[in-house]
Amino acid sequence: LEDMVDKEVRSGLQQLLDYENDDVEDIFCLTFEVTWMDMGNERRLDLKPGGADIPVTSDNKEEYVMLYVKWLLVDSIRAQYDAFERGFMRVMEASSLDLLKPEELELLVVGTPELDFSALMSSTTYEG
Repeated sequence: LEDMVDKEVRSGLQQLLDYENDDVEDIFCLTFEVTWMDMGNERRLDLKPGGADIPVTSDNKEEYVMLYVKWLLVDSIRAQYDAFERGFMRVMEASSLDLLKPEELELLVVGTPELDFSALMSSTTYEG
């Protein structure tokens, strides 16, 4: 759960995992289904076959959290990641990736966290 950016989602999943009573189904009212908004339309997806009809209980809450986190961090962004990877691999030949340390690759993809606007302004030519 540490990898999750959304603190509210992380907190909610942690509360579910930490809840020790047997009334998980009544308190959290969850099923093995995710719901999200996509361009104004509500979308639903079963986290496992028949998920909309499977309540989350104290016996299966760990499975729910694992499936939900996998959906959130992997499955829900699969199309965007695949497009990024194809574009990245066009620019960087696979063999040249072996020449980079992980920190150097991160710098190429993300860039530097500090922006030096003075250096940018001094090396920029404005026209018009």
